[in-house]
Amino acid sequence: MIELELGRVQGRARVWFHNLPDWACPWSGVIERTLPATRIDGQGIRSAAVELFIHTGGICPYGLLAGEFVPQDSNLLLLQTIVSSEEGTRFDALVGEAIDEVRFGLPLEYAEGVLDGASAARANCILGSGTLRFGCAVHGKVGSSANHFRRLARLVVELLRLDTPAVTEKEVACLLESRD
Repeated sequence: MIELELGRVQGRARVWFHNLPDWACPWSGVIERTLPATRIDGQGIRSAAVELFIHTGGICPYGLLAGEFVPQDSNLLLLQTIVSSEEGTRFDALVGEAIDEVRFGLPLEYAEGVLDGASAARANCILGSGTLRFGCAVHGKVGSSANHFRRLARLVVELLRLDTPAVTEKEVACLLESRD
């Protein structure tokens, strides 16, 4: 895990690669979208998660999103995101819990934001064919939004692209501080 103080966007983040924590995320369904893609050789199963809190002065965007990519020999990328119908247990958040009620789960109202973010990040071109499943999320009762989860999905796709032991904290910080 990498913990970062983000200076340019005034926030904090935690990023996980490979073996993600064993989070118990409640879910009641899955929403899917399919994109055309080509197989990219040499791809293995990869996972990444990002928790991002941004201090904006008013409502402070907060969220956590985890994704796993499993390559397949096909001409499609299947995007999947879990949705939850009930609030999950409280989450030991990086910063967000001090100003928001932070819980496991992804409310339905944020699910399209996740799929839109992965699509906008051109996950089908970056990752190739297979399944990209966003299997865990944490949201703030006040600070989360479809737009913030759109950003988180884009970041997860980019982190999956960087998924290598050689990635530096500086590379991750530059990615997290980039504007949508």
